[in-house]
Amino acid sequence: MRAMNQDVPPSKRVLELNPKHTILKQMKALFEKDKESDRLGDYIDLLYGQALILEGSPVKAPKSFARIVSELMMESATK
Repeated sequence: MRAMNQDVPPSKRVLELNPKHTILKQMKALFEKDKESDRLGDYIDLLYGQALILEGSPVKAPKSFARIVSELMMESATK
């Protein structure tokens, strides 16, 4: 389209999730157990941040992303 001097419509990002993946199964179980869980929101933000990093985009809230990663690392270290 650019070669023909036409406007290129903006493209929309698509986040594809595999509902059979273990992570999503665990997130679903957490949601069913506690729909108001703050940790579920953290997991969602973490997955989105990872997707942004993988595509080469910056994370929208790097401080929050780093906090979530640190908290999850601490949780896994104590288990």
